[in-house]
Amino acid sequence: GVALDLGWRRNAERGFYATVQPTYLHITNDDTVGAHVPISESLPTFFGRGRFGARYLLFRGDLDLDIYLDGRFWTEMRSRTLHPPTGLLVLPADDAREIRPSGLVNVVIQAGVRTATFFIAWDNVLASSTGGGLYEGVLLVPDYPFPERRFRFGVYWPIQD
Repeated sequence: GVALDLGWRRNAERGFYATVQPTYLHITNDDTVGAHVPISESLPTFFGRGRFGARYLLFRGDLDLDIYLDGRFWTEMRSRTLHPPTGLLVLPADDAREIRPSGLVNVVIQAGVRTATFFIAWDNVLASSTGGGLYEGVLLVPDYPFPERRFRFGVYWPIQD
């Protein structure tokens, strides 16, 4: 396999920045036991993650604002399947369906105020099971799709002793 971690202005305090993390995977020793999908078919050949955003320091540096798009994508695969008695992901049966190439895009606004970090996120912006998105459902594991569009918010505030 080959994995890269590329960035442009990755640590910039102000202005635009971008990161890309592509990964290519090719399994040469593909021995499997029984009637299971080979390991090479259970993983995507190509997958990656990217982030494009802008950072700003406002109010004399008291507010650190970060607005970004975060995306993940992968090529077709058979994936793994959930083994209900153990809750583990295992190689699926030989007749398992393929998972189409797909991906996720999230929009996130993150604000740091002193030691606290506030965030607002709109997850899986492009997908919808009601037909209002660019595509329906996003799967990494068969029968367990990512939630469609959802809105999240929260606060991370470490409290020191």
